[in-house]
Amino acid sequence: MSMSVGGGGGIKSEINVTPLVDVVLVLLIIFMVLTPLLEKSLDVRVPSSQTVQADQLPSEQLVVNIDATGVVRLNEEPVSWEAYVPRLAAQLEQRAEAERVVIVVAADDAPYRLLVHAFDGARQAGARTLGMNTDVLPAALTVAPAPTAPAGL
Repeated sequence: MSMSVGGGGGIKSEINVTPLVDVVLVLLIIFMVLTPLLEKSLDVRVPSSQTVQADQLPSEQLVVNIDATGVVRLNEEPVSWEAYVPRLAAQLEQRAEAERVVIVVAADDAPYRLLVHAFDGARQAGARTLGMNTDVLPAALTVAPAPTAPAGL
């Protein structure tokens, strides 16, 4: 509050801003001091990475390749569709029950009916786990002459 010297005792409607500035500066100092103390970091354990070469499949893995022309290969070896199930069954019988895994790799433009036939044949042969790999087939697997697909397909 300010004092008025002299005459004229009328009411003055002025705001004294000195206490307001004092409070704002005190709050600013408090926030400037506390802000660095409030920053907390989280300790995160990131798993270490390993480089694994996925180009080579284990030799015991059963892989069925189907290309766009209908050629079916069992572990890089061409097989006719008629001999597909018996050949796969013979290889699966030599394995333990938990190891009966068949991976099917089909080209993007392979007929869907052949893919379904490959999965059905693998189930008939005794496969317990079926998988599908979506990687592109190497060029060496797509140029072999095509055996004819089964007539019912």
